[in-house]
Amino acid sequence: MSATIENFPLRRIDGKAASLADYRGKVLLIVNVASKCGFTPQYEGLERLSARFSNHGFAVLGFPANDFAEQEPGTNAEIAQFCTTNFGVTFPVFEKITVAGPANPGAVHRRRLGLVRLARAARLRAQKPLWAAAVSEAAPITIVRG
Repeated sequence: MSATIENFPLRRIDGKAASLADYRGKVLLIVNVASKCGFTPQYEGLERLSARFSNHGFAVLGFPANDFAEQEPGTNAEIAQFCTTNFGVTFPVFEKITVAGPANPGAVHRRRLGLVRLARAARLRAQKPLWAAAVSEAAPITIVRG
């Protein structure tokens, strides 16, 4: 099986298995989130975006990480409770991930690096900001420019 972004294994914040193939054909806004940073109020805006456009082929996906100044120290259960209680988040939030990666990357981190390099290359070719990636059968990654 060829490696595509669709095959990247994920776990939702409740521990259930998922993959980006679950969002095939949708425009995705993939966001690194944290509950103790200056951008935490972004949950409110992300929830509004999700509510407004989820019926139009758009999905917000939240990925908490504790890599930047330890701004997401909670457990997955604590993060889920925080998002629901404080911001009424209904868009998919996934288990806490490591964004920065280890000093000596393993297989999973090498795949992440490959996705980052692919996104950077696409952004450079487009000479515009990378706004979102749509997962589809025809093309594993479609760049959508604003």
